[in-house]
Amino acid sequence: MTYIIVFDMIDSKIVKDFLTLENITSSIDGFYSRDCENVLSLQKDFENYGQYIKSNLSYDKYGSVFNSAYYRKNLLKNLYLFNEIKDFFSKSNFSFRDIGCGTAPSSAALSLVVRREFKKKIRVELYDKSFSQLSLAERVLSAMKVPIVSSNNTNYDFSMDCPYNGTSLFSYFLCEQGNDMPELLYQSRGMLKGGFIVLDYESTVARIQKHFEERGDTGISVINKTFTLPNLLVPYLNTEEVSIHGCYYSNEEKNR
Repeated sequence: MTYIIVFDMIDSKIVKDFLTLENITSSIDGFYSRDCENVLSLQKDFENYGQYIKSNLSYDKYGSVFNSAYYRKNLLKNLYLFNEIKDFFSKSNFSFRDIGCGTAPSSAALSLVVRREFKKKIRVELYDKSFSQLSLAERVLSAMKVPIVSSNNTNYDFSMDCPYNGTSLFSYFLCEQGNDMPELLYQSRGMLKGGFIVLDYESTVARIQKHFEERGDTGISVINKTFTLPNLLVPYLNTEEVSIHGCYYSNEEKNR
């Protein structure tokens, strides 16, 4: 099933969640870069070369520059996505694996949405190949009192996958993988007992949906959104409009 949704404005609860995390990240030394020139240069490179730059960026060296350029936007996208699909979590065990987590905007956003909607705490496993970004993720989640089950300074490998009862989160991770990514995800779907959620480029989401449906699996639900920011948030993101592209997959829905 596919959902295509366009929102004009954003919910006040999401604005509050965003500002809560802004206060936390801004208080952490080294989270954001003060080098405006490098931030603007990185943004220009992303506009010109997109996924190629992201896949080849040294996050240990330029992590704070990347955070200044894109963390806030990625955080807001995660908040929107999780708020929109909150019913997905109604039967969750609230265990999550954040793969290619970076500074964990997905885990941070999800924690706030789950606390607000279900009065529960999430438990997370973190995976990222950048030691510096992973360390910042730990500091953010610790400040939020989110239980971290494990923190893994490694590149996630689908071939090493084993059954996992929680939900796997992929935020701008799958776009960095090879051409066989959709097939690897498809082959792993049975072991991802709690399903998975993807936030990524539109082309990445479309490839996943197409690959699953060509093999007779219609369990992928897609969300595409464009929303206008309130004036309060415009200075943080330096834009008036944000688009998100995501999908989610539930083994439970598939087996009904």
